[in-house]
Amino acid sequence: MAPDPIAVRPTKRCLGDLDVDLPDLGASLSEVDEPVIVSAQAVPEQREAGGVERVVSLTDRVWFKVKTADRRAVVTELRGDELPEWIPRSRGAWWIGTAGRRQNDSPQRDFYAVLQRECMTGKTVSTDHLLPADWDWNRLSAEQGGEPDGTATDTSTTSSHSSVATGGALSCATMRTGEPPDRRARCRYRPPGEAAPASPFA
Repeated sequence: MAPDPIAVRPTKRCLGDLDVDLPDLGASLSEVDEPVIVSAQAVPEQREAGGVERVVSLTDRVWFKVKTADRRAVVTELRGDELPEWIPRSRGAWWIGTAGRRQNDSPQRDFYAVLQRECMTGKTVSTDHLLPADWDWNRLSAEQGGEPDGTATDTSTTSSHSSVATGGALSCATMRTGEPPDRRARCRYRPPGEAAPASPFA
């Protein structure tokens, strides 16, 4: 049996950087049709072949460069206890931490130079804030149709998470109905001030 393809997922930070609309839970965030996210899917294979470029200025962990005509991004692989036990490595080990537009008019505005300054405090480099956080794990769990321990959700459940856009909320639900069970899943962005729906399925 062929191994599962490796997904490289954008973090909430990355989605906000790219101003990407959230797809319903039936689609993995690694499948978002945005050029730099599409290009990032090749990084694990390129790493194995020795054909990927490291961001040498980010020294606290290994980050790789992703480049398209007008976009830039950084990708890393989680290892050891950084990856929750319930997450398959093929689905949750690789992440796009942040992305932005190519800026080649001056070294000061270069994407990777700006990122280096963001991650430095004195002589200390920390990219921890670029790693997946609770929102990212909750979204991945919801895409899989289960709870964080990987079990299936047999009844309708609704949860709200911080939105990609500041101040709003992301309401997600999974539902299983009928015989045999038919699982549906949906996410809906709720702008600031809008009341939460009884269910995203409404």
